Amino acid sequence: MLNNHRLLAGRLALIFCVLGVTSLGNFAVAAEDSVMHEIHAAEDKLLERRTGEAVDRLQAIKSRHFPEGQFPGQLDLAHALYAERHFDDAEEAYGEIVGESSYSADVRREAVAGLRSLHRDLSGQVEVDGFFTNVDEGEAYRLTEHLRSPEWNDWRLWAWGRHDFIRLDGDTVLRDRNSNRHEGGVSLERQLGNKANGAVGVGGSEDDFLFGAELNLRGRRGLSLGLELDINERAVDTLTVEALDGRQHKLQLQAGIPITPRIFLDVSAYLREVTLLDDEVGEGWGTEVTLDYTVVSAKRVRPALRIGYAGEVHIFDRDTVGSEISRFTRAPLSADERRDLSCELFEEEVNLHGPRVSIGGRWDDRLACSVEAAAQYDFFDEEFQPRAGLGFEWYLNDRIRLSGRADYLANGQAANRDSEEFRANLGVSLAF
Repeated sequence: MLNNHRLLAGRLALIFCVLGVTSLGNFAVAAEDSVMHEIHAAEDKLLERRTGEAVDRLQAIKSRHFPEGQFPGQLDLAHALYAERHFDDAEEAYGEIVGESSYSADVRREAVAGLRSLHRDLSGQVEVDGFFTNVDEGEAYRLTEHLRSPEWNDWRLWAWGRHDFIRLDGDTVLRDRNSNRHEGGVSLERQLGNKANGAVGVGGSEDDFLFGAELNLRGRRGLSLGLELDINERAVDTLTVEALDGRQHKLQLQAGIPITPRIFLDVSAYLREVTLLDDEVGEGWGTEVTLDYTVVSAKRVRPALRIGYAGEVHIFDRDTVGSEISRFTRAPLSADERRDLSCELFEEEVNLHGPRVSIGGRWDDRLACSVEAAAQYDFFDEEFQPRAGLGFEWYLNDRIRLSGRADYLANGQAANRDSEEFRANLGVSLAF
């Protein structure tokens, strides 16, 4: 009997020993799961654009649980530091990934891309872009140049130029079918801490003085606000308006509002006053709204999938074009003809609404692509107006970047409302 009790006690001891080892293992797994839950919660802050909170949480987790070796949230920490303009710390965080072979190849590629983007943001840059537009009125070829200085004590200097070459079709009312326009200017940008920046610029064209100012703010929870004022900005309602050097004064407000980590609202609104040949031809307002839901987030080399709504409303109270325009037409125009021409040059109302979808992401550390499409309905013209676009960004090396985009619109505006519109651009930038 005693031996039986001893045998039972031995078996119980073995069972408790096994249970103890299992419990310790489960506890370790639970502890690891708890840490990963903390990391995911911090990553959610980054998705919500609450980058400051993401930095604090990820740094606390790293110092507490991963003082040495690989940190699972290192890439998100680097991104958050970059967004908060802690550039030295962000460079070090990206560098830890690039120099540590234990990170996966995808993570290291994204760190290389982040490091390259950081260096370009801090460096000087020369960028040249070519644009092409084809509509019923004709064609436009544009060339823009931008020179940006390196950032110095939160200051940065910009210089820019723009050249437009417009070729109108043979049925234009204008006597000269060809028009070349040139303008340029300089601006000074100031970074106001981590949450704001502003810029003021002046310039000129053949006939006009140009002025612009903007202020951009970033608030809590990823909220962003921007206010921009432009004096004598180029009016681009139609190619004929551009050929006649139409100008506008425009005040615009833009807001980016993250509703949840996956839902983002972007709203812009503007007021404008348009002049043509020094005569005021109307004033108007407009608003554009996009609401996007991220179905699949971009993850390393996996593209993001977003679906949502895109809407825009533009109202323009147009006046009759002034008699001065007869100096540029094939024959003098009567008041009725000038009134009809105003209807061709400026769209009275646009009221577009509909769903849209976009797919985009980084395929490797050098190439990023995006594709988007929308099926909108114009409640003013009572017709569907589908559109589609695609774009790319390709780094040839750390200094040279190629970018491009092509867009197709089933219907244009004003004189081009019954025709298709095609736009394309190709650009190259060099960091120094």
